[in-house]
Amino acid sequence: MEEREIAGINHEIARDKEGKFLPGVSPNPAGKPKGVRHMTTLLQEAIKKVAEGDAEPADIMIVKKLITKAKEGEFKHTELIFDRLEGKAPQKIEVEGIGENNLSELKEITEKLNAIYRSTGIGSNGGSTGTVGS
Repeated sequence: MEEREIAGINHEIARDKEGKFLPGVSPNPAGKPKGVRHMTTLLQEAIKKVAEGDAEPADIMIVKKLITKAKEGEFKHTELIFDRLEGKAPQKIEVEGIGENNLSELKEITEKLNAIYRSTGIGSNGGSTGTVGS
């Protein structure tokens, strides 16, 4: 069991032998503080406020400008459009020099990295799997 202080309260964080949280155990028992608003909400509200009094909503104007720039050949704007529509293209990393002889060493390093991830709680917030190589 790991003890962690959250919002001034000590909480026991129970994990199984693989480092996963046990059923019913929250890594963030205090939760999100009341009144805290998501950055996306704040940005959407700011975009609407900027466009007050304009003939078109700001989000429509932004999209039109983005498309215009892409049509003019500005690659960054084209890339942004496709990233939003199709998702970012996966990045492939080629590693040379890893053959059968190095495979067991690579597995051992991966296991050590995963143990570090589990012990620090990295990836436990939903933004990552919390493991290396998966």
